[in-house]
Amino acid sequence: IRASRLHPKETIQVFFRPVFHILTSSLTDNGEFSLYVTELDMKKAILNFPVLVEEGFRPTSSEKELGESGFVDVFGEDANGNFVIVEIKRGLVGKEAVIQLERYVKAVKKKVNRPVRGILVAPEIQKEAQFMLATRNLEFKPLTPKKCYESLKVERKKRLDEFLAI
Repeated sequence: IRASRLHPKETIQVFFRPVFHILTSSLTDNGEFSLYVTELDMKKAILNFPVLVEEGFRPTSSEKELGESGFVDVFGEDANGNFVIVEIKRGLVGKEAVIQLERYVKAVKKKVNRPVRGILVAPEIQKEAQFMLATRNLEFKPLTPKKCYESLKVERKKRLDEFLAI
């Protein structure tokens, strides 16, 4: 076997002695790649379809900075006028995500004189994290990247006249 390249110029040769067996085969890869969306796409889906979080949720901003506490993925209000902080994770969430959400909720509570809810949105959650949410009066909303992908796919199929409708 001989392989060469020009930049940088080099050649490699591999010799096999003796050859006892040669096998050729036609292999088929039936696997399916299923990366539906990124965390950023999940946020876009929630901003475009707030009902993915809950009925009556109205997003007001995304990537809202809370100083040293960090950036909230989605910030909004629920049907009762409560502030809602949504932290989005693409995979299985653990206690670190709960601690992060709790930090955001505490930072916002210091600044407003209204109830503040914290919702962790992810496909699944560890049992320990679920217990932590409950003890901190925070919430979990299961949402898969695939569901977000399907929502965004529907959005892409809108006709031009739907966008221009007044």
